[in-house]
Amino acid sequence: MAKKNETTATEIENDEVQLDKDSENRIDEIVKESTTSDGVWTCQLKKPIKYEENEYKSLTFNFDKLTGAEALEIEDELAMKGKPVFMNEAANARYLMLVALRACEERIDFAALKELNISDFNRIKNKARLFLLQFAV
Repeated sequence: MAKKNETTATEIENDEVQLDKDSENRIDEIVKESTTSDGVWTCQLKKPIKYEENEYKSLTFNFDKLTGAEALEIEDELAMKGKPVFMNEAANARYLMLVALRACEERIDFAALKELNISDFNRIKNKARLFLLQFAV
């Protein structure tokens, strides 16, 4: 039996994981965060990051500028690294962060995104996921 706040592999496989109230509220916050009508979202970072001698207190993402060709390039890049996306891109953190990287208006690389604190990392990852899923049929 798993302790409180622990998730077992069986629960994950059976999709039995239930969110606590704090997690539900955080998801609501992410959904409500301001995205302009043209798909631009600015993430105010809780902890600034440094990249190539620049400090970033926020990152701006323009998801609407992305193309299908870029989605295929991301899949190819992951496959070449031995981390292919088999079925659901929206469940793959690396895929989502590469989507976010390509949507990012600031000139940073994947290593800079990996330096984000986990809270900022997850906000960006989840915003990319929500962007992709809004078009799911």
